[in-house]
Amino acid sequence: DNLNPPNWAASTAYSVGNIVKPTTATGYWYKCTTAGTSGTTEPTWPTQRGQTVSDNTVVWTCISSEEPINTIYDYYKIISGGVERYLIVEWNGDFYKYDFSTNSFVKLYSRSTIESKKATWITYQNLAIRFAEGETPLKFDGTSFSNLGGNPPRAGLAVVYKDRIYAAGASPNYSTVYFSDISNPEAWNPNSQFDVNANDGDRINTLAVLGDSLLIFKENSIWEIQVDQQNIISFKRLFAQAVGTTSARSLINISNILYFFDRNGVWAIYQKYPELISTKVNPFIWAIQDPYSVVGWAWKNKLYLYVGNIQIDGRVFPNVVLVYDTQYNQWIFRTFANPVLSTVSFSKEDKTKSLYFSSLKGEIFEFDKGYLHGEEAIEVEYEVPILQPEDPTKRKLFKEILVRLKDSAKAKPSISVSIDSRDWIDLGEVDEIYKTFPISTRLGREEGKDLRIRIHEISPYEMNEIIQICIDWLPLKAVTTQK
Repeated sequence: DNLNPPNWAASTAYSVGNIVKPTTATGYWYKCTTAGTSGTTEPTWPTQRGQTVSDNTVVWTCISSEEPINTIYDYYKIISGGVERYLIVEWNGDFYKYDFSTNSFVKLYSRSTIESKKATWITYQNLAIRFAEGETPLKFDGTSFSNLGGNPPRAGLAVVYKDRIYAAGASPNYSTVYFSDISNPEAWNPNSQFDVNANDGDRINTLAVLGDSLLIFKENSIWEIQVDQQNIISFKRLFAQAVGTTSARSLINISNILYFFDRNGVWAIYQKYPELISTKVNPFIWAIQDPYSVVGWAWKNKLYLYVGNIQIDGRVFPNVVLVYDTQYNQWIFRTFANPVLSTVSFSKEDKTKSLYFSSLKGEIFEFDKGYLHGEEAIEVEYEVPILQPEDPTKRKLFKEILVRLKDSAKAKPSISVSIDSRDWIDLGEVDEIYKTFPISTRLGREEGKDLRIRIHEISPYEMNEIIQICIDWLPLKAVTTQK
């Protein structure tokens, strides 16, 4: 297992990509970036990532055991009688697959670099193809990696559209889109390219297919192209102005509706034009510190957007995920224990589908399950939409809350309430399948027009343990009459 490397050994032949630990721990690992044979005496190991040390004819480069995993990808290779499945992970410049039968990472390909960029992977002609800015695209056929032929652009973005590969993000032509020959990922005509408003000072940030159109996203504009029956570009227009995206990984298609993030909020393209859908969570949108690192995913018809640490009214929310229910047009937010760098939905051999994230610490974790390694807990916090029983203009007496957990619940969520947006009051843990919390004896000021509920849970297992919340309340007039 390359993620649990052996100790360094004297007079041993090492190949590029081999990783060792020093016999006396330094807090770092060391990757062979020049093949050779180690010396008879252990070298003095550097303790800064990227520094090198010579060891007889071997050159070692210092790496971190907690280096971020910037990219994970799902690749399905069609074979006779079935499908080969690969959950591909990029880490410290090398490529691994996750072996679910042994719960370990298996190295697929070693490189002399230790850098792992935010790459774009696509599957085309039964090949997994990787694009990363400034690098020759690579192809993987399920057995070996090699350079993609045909002199493709050294681009960082790619998408398959109408039986061609379209690529962008190649220095220095950041407003140029390149495209391959039809049905041939390894044939790139030098004249098969076009510019998208090259003089606007804005670069292409991502490409996306929606219906019959290819959408080209810059930071401050969106462009659309279509092709004719001969697969020749027949239509190009400015699709939207003053709207674009800062983060390629924020684009998510749910039921042929394309959602994306830009500095002004979260947008949805239903048919013709983008519509802003995030005004309800504007305080979070305005507090996003890094708009270039927003990561999106879809799960059970909900849109999820990881937006980083958020500070609102002096309170810091770590690793915030905004959740949009596309069916009910509702927003909530959750918090995770660790950042999210990339995400992928993967179908296993038993046909079950799971969602996987990569993090800053060289770990992969499974959504609503916990970590594949270490079983560290995922932290979740979200608010129920404001509850306004009957007439929202009239005051009520909120008496108690009944909370019901799943029968299989592993966590003990905690419940807080707020009446009329006053301070949050902690009611305690839900430590039984059915738990009743009296409100009147805890808050003192139990009268109000509306009620908010905040749910907080930490668990390495399945999240959303609560399946039902019941509120017992009385109109204030009825209370007065009883008195």
